[in-house]
Amino acid sequence: MARIIEANASDIARGEDEGIGAALIDRLRLDEKRVAALAAGVRDVAALPDPVGQIVGGHRMPGGVALEQVRVPFGVVGAIYEARPNVTVDIATLALRSGNAVVLRGGSAARSSNTVLVQVMRDALESAGVTPEAIQTVDDFGREGRRRSCTVADSSTSSFRAAAPASSRRS
Repeated sequence: MARIIEANASDIARGEDEGIGAALIDRLRLDEKRVAALAAGVRDVAALPDPVGQIVGGHRMPGGVALEQVRVPFGVVGAIYEARPNVTVDIATLALRSGNAVVLRGGSAARSSNTVLVQVMRDALESAGVTPEAIQTVDDFGREGRRRSCTVADSSTSSFRAAAPASSRRS
């Protein structure tokens, strides 16, 4: 928690030096209470039933073929959002819970906070046996990273793929 609060203090100081408004400073701020709330939110989402593979609808066709609507992951969720470090955790948590990898681009005012939060989440994934590559960020590449992440590329050039441990995959 100390690493997160320290990185956030750096963002707050930079924001105050740059004259960003009090409302944005408040949205940017992470204190012990807010970090604890983020952790509780992650645990709450982790406790939700796995949506992947759930049958949500269907019917039998006249020829007898069963047609089912089944929840599946998108694959990769990309998100561009303002300088709110809590959103970094929220988006990553929801994407992962629904079986997706995530590429994040947070606002530059939260750069230090987001860097530490992403590293903490990647470390947690690795300790749980899930590839940390499931969480990516283009924050280091600034606006160019945002621009390039919005450009459709040949899927064969993908640099990562989300994968759960073999023991947790559905057959």
